Amino acid sequence: MNRFEDVLKMEKRRRIIEELEEAGGSLTLKELSQRLGLMTPVVAAWLTWMEGADVVEYDVENDEITDQSNFNTEIRLADSP
Repeated sequence: MNRFEDVLKMEKRRRIIEELEEAGGSLTLKELSQRLGLMTPVVAAWLTWMEGADVVEYDVENDEITDQSNFNTEIRLADSP
């Protein structure tokens, strides 16, 4: 099983993918958190793992997506799993 399949097994992470697809492929971290009804730092931590698995991508000004200054960062589905 590859890392993309691992992501899909986890319901909350699968919902992230579903929300991004529904939104046309991208949302800000803050928008995504609101849609999921979850705290932004929690979603940011999951996104870090998902970015490492090449499921999502984002560009941050600071080192970590979890930094509060990055909450308006655009989260995009990666081109290919």
